[in-house]
Amino acid sequence: MKLQLFGKLLQCMQKVATAVLLVLSLDAVCQTNGDTIVTYLNYLRTPVQAGSPNYSFIETMWPENNAWHVQLKNALENKIVCDYYYKDKIRKMKNGRYVAFYSNEVMSDSGYYANDMKSGDYYRWYDYGKIQSVYHYLNDMPVDTCTEWFEDGSIATQMVCDKQGNGTMTEYHNNGVTKGSGSVKRGEKNGSWNYFDELGRPAMQIEFDNGIPLEANCFSEKGKASTGDCIFFREAAFPGGVDGWVNFLKQNMHYPDEAMDKKIQGIVRVKFAVNVNGSLSNFRILESPGEAFSVEAIRIMKRSPRWQPAIELNRPVQRFIIQAIAFTVLKTD
Repeated sequence: MKLQLFGKLLQCMQKVATAVLLVLSLDAVCQTNGDTIVTYLNYLRTPVQAGSPNYSFIETMWPENNAWHVQLKNALENKIVCDYYYKDKIRKMKNGRYVAFYSNEVMSDSGYYANDMKSGDYYRWYDYGKIQSVYHYLNDMPVDTCTEWFEDGSIATQMVCDKQGNGTMTEYHNNGVTKGSGSVKRGEKNGSWNYFDELGRPAMQIEFDNGIPLEANCFSEKGKASTGDCIFFREAAFPGGVDGWVNFLKQNMHYPDEAMDKKIQGIVRVKFAVNVNGSLSNFRILESPGEAFSVEAIRIMKRSPRWQPAIELNRPVQRFIIQAIAFTVLKTD
């Protein structure tokens, strides 16, 4: 029973399971006070032994109104990361209210779960408090009218679905011109979609199957079929890929002194724009174990070389992305 409970003690926006965890007992990683269970987690949100200095989060769970209330806090600043409910102690199913927060304590997500499925209204906000999206769910399927907004408040996406998640979706450019439109099946793009540039000219026709693009045809500005590459979307990327990014961090990261002395670890999530020419701008911290980590993450990103810009509808575009930077204290002999 202890191992079963232990294996369920780590679910907050991600699931982590490794064979190593199974060899530890619940008593080694948790502290209990009556019906309240406290678990210490490292920067990956994996349980560590109680009393270990290498923890970044504190997870507390207690019974409440025939459910189990779970709250995750940042250990360094004691800020709530997320707060939600499970149906029972072994935590197989989320059931009830779910809320999550940015590191600046602005709410990021708010919604409800019923038997581990999204149910009812689900809201997301930008890190400065402006609404980002409103979705309505029935048994984990988007239903009715669901809307996403750009930061300036204009509509980015609007989807209208029946109770099975089938319907239509329209995407928009920042200037309000229709960017793309087509059908959705069970909440995913499906069938033939037509895309247009900011002036409303045909740019691409693409076939989807359950959200996966299968075949695309591009058009020139004059509306004629174009030859050569036809890229629907390609994410912005650091030059040299993952290996290049890791080497860049090794050469440029300075671990905050106080955090190093206290063996504090954590992940900083920084949002920024990759511009058409590959330069970076508009840096914002979304999650951080502390101010010193935030300052260092911004310093690192400002030293970054130009990135490969994102490609959308077969041309480079500005793209906002979120990059995670892990600060870890390496063991020394």
